Amino acid sequence: MISFCDYPKEAIAKMSIETILNNERDNAMKNTGGKLEKEEHYSIDGNQGRKIYFSGKHQELELYGQAVFLLVKNRIYQIVHLNNSKDAAEKPEILAFFNSFKLTK
Repeated sequence: MISFCDYPKEAIAKMSIETILNNERDNAMKNTGGKLEKEEHYSIDGNQGRKIYFSGKHQELELYGQAVFLLVKNRIYQIVHLNNSKDAAEKPEILAFFNSFKLTK
C-alpha cells in the first residue's frame, strides 16, 4: 500500500524532521497495535525518512510488516507491506516493491 498525507505548512515549520518521523512511527504502532522490531534511517533523493519493521496480530493471525515514512516538503509518503511470514521482508518481490517507489518532479 502506498499513501500520502499533506501536513499544514505551518505545522511542519514548528517541528523537526525527527519529531515528524517519530510521530508517524508511533501513530502506526498505536493504530495497528503493532510492536516495533527494527528501525532504520531511510532517504530517497535526499529526502529524509524512516523504515520500520513491526509485528502484531489480527484475529489470531500473526502479522509482520514493514513501512517507510518519507517526508518531502510538507507531504509524508507511507509505503507499507504486511505479510503472515516474518521472512517475507527479504523476498526479492517485496524489496522490488519498496525500491519501485520514485519521486517525480
